[in-house]
Amino acid sequence: VLSLQGNNQFTGTTVVEQGVLRLGGGGNNGRLSGATAITIAQGATLRVTNTNGSNVLADRVNDAAVITLSGDL
Repeated sequence: VLSLQGNNQFTGTTVVEQGVLRLGGGGNNGRLSGATAITIAQGATLRVTNTNGSNVLADRVNDAAVITLSGDL
């Protein structure tokens, strides 16, 4: 598990090829708001955690980002 717990300012495509990419480790932190696209390969996981009980998920992932899932759906 790779956990992003801060505000990541990079831009471009995020690719999860294997394993788990987790946004946040507590609360509603961890963001990919600069990502223009997110590709999740078969068997990989993008997990957005929100453990503080808040329903605030604003700007966790760029609203305009294209999300591509690979493999059998």
